[in-house]
Amino acid sequence: MPGKVEEESFVVERLDTLIKLHAWSIVRNLDSQKEKIFFLNRVGLKPKEIGEILGTSANSVSVALAKAKASEKHATTKKEA
Repeated sequence: MPGKVEEESFVVERLDTLIKLHAWSIVRNLDSQKEKIFFLNRVGLKPKEIGEILGTSANSVSVALAKAKASEKHATTKKEA
């Protein structure tokens, strides 16, 4: 008979799977990978989690987010000038 820790671990794994499936169902109709990454990041997911959902690496997600941040910063600086 499984113990309490095993049962809790099973529940956590199932909830994690449900969250990922729900996230995918929300972003699957977005046009670009970039939009999907931005959306999932805005709702609080980490690069590793986003990568798992989108089938890419956490590094690719981090690079996309860093480029977006740099581009946003450049656009803000340009507006102020």
